[in-house]
Amino acid sequence: MHVPALPAALVQDIRDQIPHVAEITVATVAAEVAAYAPATQDPYRAELEAGVRIAFEQFAGLLSDPEPEALARITRAARSLGRTEARRRRGIGALLTAYQIGTGVHWQEVSELALAHGVDASTLSELAGLIFAYNQRLSAASVEGYATETQTRERHREVLAEALLSGEPTEGQLGRAGWTPPATLTCVLLEPNHVGAVLSAFPDCLQTPVEDAVAVLVPDATRPVLMRAVTGTSAIVGPTVAWQRAADSYRRALELAALVQERPVDTEEHLVDLILTGEALADLRAQVLVPLGDNDRLRETLRSWLLHQGRRDAVAADLFVHPQTVRYRMGQIREIYGERLNDPHEVLKLVVALG
Repeated sequence: MHVPALPAALVQDIRDQIPHVAEITVATVAAEVAAYAPATQDPYRAELEAGVRIAFEQFAGLLSDPEPEALARITRAARSLGRTEARRRRGIGALLTAYQIGTGVHWQEVSELALAHGVDASTLSELAGLIFAYNQRLSAASVEGYATETQTRERHREVLAEALLSGEPTEGQLGRAGWTPPATLTCVLLEPNHVGAVLSAFPDCLQTPVEDAVAVLVPDATRPVLMRAVTGTSAIVGPTVAWQRAADSYRRALELAALVQERPVDTEEHLVDLILTGEALADLRAQVLVPLGDNDRLRETLRSWLLHQGRRDAVAADLFVHPQTVRYRMGQIREIYGERLNDPHEVLKLVVALG
C-alpha cells in the first residue's frame, strides 16, 4: 500500500479524533448491521468500540510508520478478528459490512481534516486510496482468519462426532469443538447428498463420514419434526438417547440398516425386528426348532397357531388352507412337542424363535 506524505499536524489530528470517529462508527454499525445490534448495550458496546478504535489507531500508525512490519501487525490483528467472529458463530458478511461502514465514516472524518490542513487534491486522492486499500487488507485478512477457524472448528467437531459414536468423548474434544452438550442426541444415517435435509431443520448437528454414509448427530430432536425433515431421504433414524449414549443410537441405526430396505426408516418402529436378531436368537432357534427339522409347513403352522392363540379357523385363513389341514398339522406338532405346548415358558421361547 502506498502511504502519502502528510503533515505531522494532520496525522496528530487524525489520532486525536479516533475516539470520536470510533463512537460514530459503532453507533452506525449497530444501527445498520443486525448481527451487531447488541452493540447498543454494555459491555458489548465497549468491546466493539475498542476493536474499532484499534483499527483506526493502526491506520494512524501506518501513516507514521509505513514499514512492512506495521502492515504485518495490521494483517495479524484482522486475521485474529476473523477467527473470533467464527468462534462466535457469526457470518463473515456482518464483519465485512461493518468494515465498509467504518471505512465510509473514517474517510469522511479524515478527508475533512485533510482539507482543513490544506492538503492538495493529489495527496487527498492518495489518502483515499490508502483508506480503501486498508479496508481491503483488513477484509481479506479477516476472511482468511474466518475460513481457517471455521475449517479448524469443523474438523474438531468431526473428531468429536467420531468420539461420540465410539462412546469415548473427552473433555478436551468437547472444548476444542466449542460444543455445548444437549440433553439428547439422535443418530441419523444418511447418504451424503441428503444431509442438508437434516441440517436445514437442525443447524447445530455434528456429523462425520461412516463407510458409504454420513452419521449426523441431531441435538434435542423432537421425533415428529425430525421424521418430517427426513421425508424422501435415505435416512435411518436411531433412537433418541442421552448425549453420552450417542454410540447406542448409532449402533441401533446400523443394526436396522442391515435388516430392512425401506427408507426413510425409524428404528422405533422396528424394535421387534431388532430384538429378533443376533447370536442369542440363533442359539434359541437351534434349541427349540430343531425337532421340526426343515419342515417349513409345520413351522409356519406352529407360528400362526401361536399368534392366533390356537383358533383353527383363523390359522386356516392366515395360511390359506382348510381347517382340517391345520388340525392334521397340529396333530403332528403335538406329537413332536407334547406337553411343552402347554408350558407358558416353552411357548414364549417358540414365539420368539419363530419371530
